[in-house]
Amino acid sequence: MLNIPKNQIFYGPSGCSKSFNLILEALKITGSPLISPDKNHIYTEEECTKLIDEFDNKKRTGEIELISFHDSYSYIDFIEGSKLDIKDGRNLSGYEMNFTDRCGCFKKIAQRALFECLDIPLIKKLQIFSFTKLMEYFRELYPMGSVFSIESSTFELVRYTNKSIVIKPNSQSAMLELLYEPFEKMLEKSIQRDIQGHELKEILEPYKGSIAYYNAIFLKLIDIYEAAKIKLIEEFYRGSYELKKENMKPFVLIIEEIDNTNISKVFGELISLLDEDKRGQRIVRLPYSQERFMVPENLYIIGTITTPSYLTDYKNWNILLRKFSFVKHSPNPAMVADFGCNFSEKFKILNERISLVLGEEYQIGHGFFLKTKYENADINKLKELWYRYVYPRLRLYLNKDFDRMQAILGAAKDDGSSFIKTRNCIKLPNNYQLDESKKFIYADQNADNFDFQQALEYAFS
Repeated sequence: MLNIPKNQIFYGPSGCSKSFNLILEALKITGSPLISPDKNHIYTEEECTKLIDEFDNKKRTGEIELISFHDSYSYIDFIEGSKLDIKDGRNLSGYEMNFTDRCGCFKKIAQRALFECLDIPLIKKLQIFSFTKLMEYFRELYPMGSVFSIESSTFELVRYTNKSIVIKPNSQSAMLELLYEPFEKMLEKSIQRDIQGHELKEILEPYKGSIAYYNAIFLKLIDIYEAAKIKLIEEFYRGSYELKKENMKPFVLIIEEIDNTNISKVFGELISLLDEDKRGQRIVRLPYSQERFMVPENLYIIGTITTPSYLTDYKNWNILLRKFSFVKHSPNPAMVADFGCNFSEKFKILNERISLVLGEEYQIGHGFFLKTKYENADINKLKELWYRYVYPRLRLYLNKDFDRMQAILGAAKDDGSSFIKTRNCIKLPNNYQLDESKKFIYADQNADNFDFQQALEYAFS
């Protein structure tokens, strides 16, 4: 763990298995036994399925968080702030508008990671987070007579008993009894991981007709549980607890397309806390909530950048280069299927030419032609993949620059044996000079005289 950087960015062209390598790295950090110690190990389809399942499970437990940056991503989404909350109404005057406090994804996972670092006696944890204690908090917050909203109606909390909560829905005169047992089961599962809908359904199956009421109170219990954790973190900042020196459970935040937004605006003042020597050491006070905050040592951040990147300005690059270590992912011809035409060799030549003409960041990734996926595929499948992934990219990068296109795909010919052909123009006036760039066009893949395999051989033999 000491050799794994706290902040990494995986970068490379599209299709270079960055997403899969993210899964491997995140599972490696969180200590998965499924990760092979051999760096060159090629995972089978069955192994990949198990890896993805474990990755999804760790997302549910909160050990791994996966987000994507975009143009409108903000400090409020990432750290904290206040957002306008508009509830539905029949007309404009019927809308209810309130500002609600928002805790961003980075703040949440940082707090989860920090809580795992706190050296709190186990007996105290069991006392604070026991179902009996949480119900005590619940009774303090919601005394008899409290009203809860549910869907389009409400219900009133009538009384507490030793084994249940008695409520009265506004839509009926009869009272309902909500037993503690299902609440305890749901809470136990949700503390371990993000509980799924079908699991709640199984627990609440015997209580049909009351499921919505159980869910409404269960959500309040979850809020109380999370608030209890935050209270312990606040006590740590006041000096009540120390940080563990070892056995700190690791957490991973994955930020896809980290260059798709203004980094300094999204991270704000917390950008200075990312340095490894400031992890678990420096504490700042957040400007909105005035809460104290730190980035713990056991939080790892992995970002991705898909090249060529058009959206990142110099200022953002400068911040990323200072705060993150960069891991390059390049196309690997050895992982490309043959398609009955020695395509791996042609794929290698294609990317060598693209690197010379356009630059390495414009290369085509091997992920579109994986050997494990297309091992038994023929030339017809390759043609489909070629015009789905290779051809559109080259047209986008080169537009109508046929000189450079010919350097990559071979010279233009009049017959159907090349990817580029000369234009058969109608007769033009004698004094009209045809622009050289308009003499060439892309061969029509559906034309009767176009032979894809022949064009492929001509381009890369």
